[in-house]
Amino acid sequence: MAWAAIGLGNLYAKLGDTAAARNAFQAAIEHPHPDYTPHAACALGEQLSQLADISSAQQAWQLAEDSAHPRWSAVAACELGMLLAGRGQLDAARAHYQRAIESGHPDAAAHAALSLGLHLADAGDTAGAQAALRIAARSGNPQYGREARRRLRSPPKPRLSGADRGRCGRCEAQPMRSASETMIPSGPRT
Repeated sequence: MAWAAIGLGNLYAKLGDTAAARNAFQAAIEHPHPDYTPHAACALGEQLSQLADISSAQQAWQLAEDSAHPRWSAVAACELGMLLAGRGQLDAARAHYQRAIESGHPDAAAHAALSLGLHLADAGDTAGAQAALRIAARSGNPQYGREARRRLRSPPKPRLSGADRGRCGRCEAQPMRSASETMIPSGPRT
């Protein structure tokens, strides 16, 4: 049931019917599955964030992060880090970024390290920023690693640009896909 609800939610999201997408992702969460529940929670978090329901988005991403799923937990941790850092809660954001980095997920860990480095630089913590950027630079991720190496070579900038504040899950054109834009699951596992 959950995999079908995620597929339906993805379809509704692509059609722009955010209420129907939200309901479909919520239905997937209500039918617990170790793989699909965290996936649906990430997708729901993204939908709620787009609707500016930040508190509910935070709850959905926290559900996914708490799942310890190898992919979706890392993606959610990065999303939570971005959300909290954007609200000026850098200490709380750092904890979520660190979880994503420690996950070792090839995209979420690299993106979290890059994002943490940018937020620390923005906060004036040059040493912390360089340490986080070095993690991203060594990640092997072609997008985030390259950007981290570029940032390490250039002088620090005082503020993050809008492009630097991009969300972890909004990487459709990059290596990591959005939870709501991931391909429809192939079906239940046996």
